[in-house]
Amino acid sequence: MSYTAREFESYIKRNRKAFSALTRRQERELGKLYIQFAEVAKAEADKIVNKAGLDYASKQKLIRGLLSRAADLTDDFKGMLDKALLEAADLSIEADRIIMQKYQMRLSGIGVDVDLINLLQDIPDKAVRMAYKRIYEDGLKLSDRIWVLNRRTSRELERIIMEELAAGRSASSKVLEARLNKLLSPDRRLVRTSLHGRNVSFDAARLLRSERAVACREADRMSAMANPGNKGIKWILSGAERSCETCIGLASDDSYGLGPGIFPVDELPVSPHPQCYDDQTEVYTNEGWKFFKDLKGKESILSINPGNNEIEWSKYKKLIWYSYVGQMVQFKSNNFDLSVTPDHRMYSKINCKYVIKNAEDLINYSKFSIPRTGKWIGEEPEFINVNGCKMQPELYCKLMGYYLSEGNTTIRKDKGSYQSVITQKNKENYNQILSDLRTLTDSNSSSGNIYLKDKRLKKYLYKFGKSFEKYVPSNIKELSPRLIRIFLDAYCLGDGSERTIDKNNWKLGLISKERVYSTSSKKMANNLGELILKVGKYPAYNFEANKGKIKSFKNGDYVIKTDCWRIRENNSKNAMFNRQHNHGVKFKKVDYDGFVYDVELAKNHVLWVRRNGKTCWSGNCMCTTYQVTISSKQLVNNWQEWMGNKASHPEISQWYNNYYRKAA
Repeated sequence: MSYTAREFESYIKRNRKAFSALTRRQERELGKLYIQFAEVAKAEADKIVNKAGLDYASKQKLIRGLLSRAADLTDDFKGMLDKALLEAADLSIEADRIIMQKYQMRLSGIGVDVDLINLLQDIPDKAVRMAYKRIYEDGLKLSDRIWVLNRRTSRELERIIMEELAAGRSASSKVLEARLNKLLSPDRRLVRTSLHGRNVSFDAARLLRSERAVACREADRMSAMANPGNKGIKWILSGAERSCETCIGLASDDSYGLGPGIFPVDELPVSPHPQCYDDQTEVYTNEGWKFFKDLKGKESILSINPGNNEIEWSKYKKLIWYSYVGQMVQFKSNNFDLSVTPDHRMYSKINCKYVIKNAEDLINYSKFSIPRTGKWIGEEPEFINVNGCKMQPELYCKLMGYYLSEGNTTIRKDKGSYQSVITQKNKENYNQILSDLRTLTDSNSSSGNIYLKDKRLKKYLYKFGKSFEKYVPSNIKELSPRLIRIFLDAYCLGDGSERTIDKNNWKLGLISKERVYSTSSKKMANNLGELILKVGKYPAYNFEANKGKIKSFKNGDYVIKTDCWRIRENNSKNAMFNRQHNHGVKFKKVDYDGFVYDVELAKNHVLWVRRNGKTCWSGNCMCTTYQVTISSKQLVNNWQEWMGNKASHPEISQWYNNYYRKAA
């Protein structure tokens, strides 16, 4: 059911797309501003630290010059912020301009002379002024926060330079450049909770986002009040069975006599979607793991059907994010990590039944578990066509597992032909690979090198790139768990490890196997985790920043050229909590001041998330709000009735006397 007149729906949808584009552009401009300053700061700081013959007073003078540049940066940021807030507030009422224009045209046709367009003229400016007047819980206004940002930038710059001077590092040191990049680079992953090591460009981006949201909400509220066809704001459930109790109550509330779930513009409950994740949580998409803020709108998200526990892909309707100050519920163990708002919908298992419970309610139970695995169906094709080469799926999975872990393809300079080789120094593993791929190998295979002979196959394998570029082809990700397991077995033989463990199970005589897969490709790490999930296990990720480090090997010391991901395959299907035995997941409430995020899925409403390398299934926001507007034809009919009898439509009388006449 639509709660906005059909004639206006296309304008509202188009406006939302335009707003997303504006948001991306503004954040690119902000990033460019800080990148440009970072280059200047690095050059100036390098002069101060490494210039010979300068006494302390001269260096202090240069430092003050650099700090004045930091003040200029803050001025530039404030100018950009003013412009960004005004642009956002102006765009947020663009759909209302079109609606009001249509209303005005239809009313003029019956002789009603009201200047509705003029009512919106000053709203963007007023909304921005309201953003600057807003007082936060800590007593600061927006102007105060800009001043704090300037002070923080200056203090951090001065601290870094003074510490480098004290350390006496040479001009060839990369430490100074790295520290300034950490301070100024517009990369959210560099943010820290303490002042030292803080990323001030992220602080600026966060300030931009939060104040843009404030300005837009205020502009929306003002434009809705100016709209004579606005009937209120409707609270909408998703239509799924598992809506939270709070939303069910709001969707049925008729306290104002406007209809179930409809609230006056100035009485809408605050924070319509408090059920969110913190800013360190990622969600799995068809493009790999992404922080919520990096979602573009076209991705599919991996979800689970609560009805049958089957893993499915789902589109999402919208991204939800807002500034949140309050407590979060943090669930944590060696293999589990999740931080959510107290009202977040937790997909959980209680008394052998899958249920949806708010996080704050869930922690009151004596026992519960949080699912980490699911059921994947997949395909069982008779053959797989590989660049014109028809292969049995089992052979194809073995080939790709061995190749993607230990293989490479090059173009020979002398002949211009492709050469594909799988290298394996372990004799037993070498013989296993050679036996599995006997029909595909060249007779020249020897000494740990297995060469492939089919030209079509070699051309196909070349596209997977070098080790740090590799990925799992999409056709393997769509296969059945049986075939995916064949691929994982082959990959593990090439670039993995396996051990047998009996921890906590030796009394029962139970043992299990633990596998760890390794890769230097981020995309491959994403894909391996997805495949582990699809065979009924769950992955845990560990990132090793090895690039640039020197490591010793039998034949000498070498500089490592790539980072490394290690993905552990885990067997337990749930993260358990047992209050009586003080066992499993622990939880606590922690203070939080930052952005929280979520998405509203088109179906299932349970998504796969990751925090600090630990994965699980968790619920998502399902409910939303819509502006209730009437069509221009209905407005004209109502107005004609009102002109004949003012008591017939008290809402028009209220709008005309309390808003329009005062505004005019």
